[in-house]
Amino acid sequence: MSMKKMENRLLLMLILMLAVEQMAQTVYIPAMAAMADALNVHDGTIQRVMAAYLMTYSGSQLIYGLLSVGVGRRPVILAGMTILP
Repeated sequence: MSMKKMENRLLLMLILMLAVEQMAQTVYIPAMAAMADALNVHDGTIQRVMAAYLMTYSGSQLIYGLLSVGVGRRPVILAGMTILP
């Protein structure tokens, strides 16, 4: 595989990783009332699930940010991509 092709694939994967958070919010927020009705729980319970997701996501951003500063962006991104299936 050529270096240019590998760089393009890496860029695509990075864009998809960044888009996941936005897609999750876009899909989840409009469906919250329907999910609460379907699961027979209060709206606040569903909202807490979203809050837990956002707190976890933002916490991981802090960890990856500090690692990126200390080690460099490329090793952190490559390590993170090997963790994901």
